[in-house]
Amino acid sequence: MKRTVTFKGLNIIHNGFECYSHCRFCIIKRAKTNQIELQRAIAQTDRFHAWKIAKKLENYRVFMSCGRAFNFDLTSAKAIASLVERLNEYEIEISMGGMAFMEEHELETWLRERHEIGIRQIRLSLAGTAPLHDQWVGRPGDFAYHLNAARLAEKIGYQRNEWLFVSRSTIPHLEPLVAELDEIPGCTYRGFRIMNWENSKKLAAKERITRELYNRLPESVRQNIQFADEIKSEQEWLETIRDWPSAPGPEAYYLNLKLTKASIEHLERQSCDDIIADLEDRSRRIYEAIPIMKELGERHGDPHNPLMYHRSEIQRKWIQCYLQETSFKPERGLSWIY
Repeated sequence: MKRTVTFKGLNIIHNGFECYSHCRFCIIKRAKTNQIELQRAIAQTDRFHAWKIAKKLENYRVFMSCGRAFNFDLTSAKAIASLVERLNEYEIEISMGGMAFMEEHELETWLRERHEIGIRQIRLSLAGTAPLHDQWVGRPGDFAYHLNAARLAEKIGYQRNEWLFVSRSTIPHLEPLVAELDEIPGCTYRGFRIMNWENSKKLAAKERITRELYNRLPESVRQNIQFADEIKSEQEWLETIRDWPSAPGPEAYYLNLKLTKASIEHLERQSCDDIIADLEDRSRRIYEAIPIMKELGERHGDPHNPLMYHRSEIQRKWIQCYLQETSFKPERGLSWIY
């Protein structure tokens, strides 16, 4: 059964800021920064936001992804905060993952300056306690840096969100990690995230957890797993999709518009209508060439596999099997599929 798709928004990708971590589990990988001026990316985003309003697309979301880490200078941070306000987007959150190391007094000044322009949230992303976390992110001292940032953020008045990663090796460290974090006031949200292994097949073989391991997690962890309904063993995914309709309705996705030095001048000369029409056509050809998830599972699923996958992961696993048996090669970067 061929997929049918609709498009619910536009993600303008401006990878203009460096990430200083080397995370073994990164699903984005260390793609090179695009060296396009931030203001040009913001101008494109504003242009498509105005196009959306002119077209009266009330439920159509236009937004900009602007880097894998919050290594923005103050001028850039102000510009991004202003853009987010114009777009009526979610509140900006400073992610400490991949941040450049600073001396304590420099970091405190850096955090205060951003608090003064209205940024109120900070996020810690931790894979166990030190030294395990440092090994995972490839940066000695990263765990201590996160905790020092948490103390400074609490002192300044930030709200602190915590993402704590769950894998075979981090499970023994979760309760000691929580105990250490609980010593620092200011946490407003704590979620446990099952690691996504889409770009780390070798690690996945050693680190992906089973349903049995999941069920043995402390209750305080299981009750706060992020996207818990979207994480199942392959066995369970096959049982789930068995009851799905063979002719589902349209699936709604975001279009991806990646800004590069090679593309930006051409995009600036094109109309929004032409760009959207081109993106929709190329993206639709990819999605409609891939069978629906139910059919993929029936053809390529392993009913004996107890390992757990995010919904996107298990689809990609089956899609890779499908691509191997066909001659279809999707264009990269347009969809979550490839």
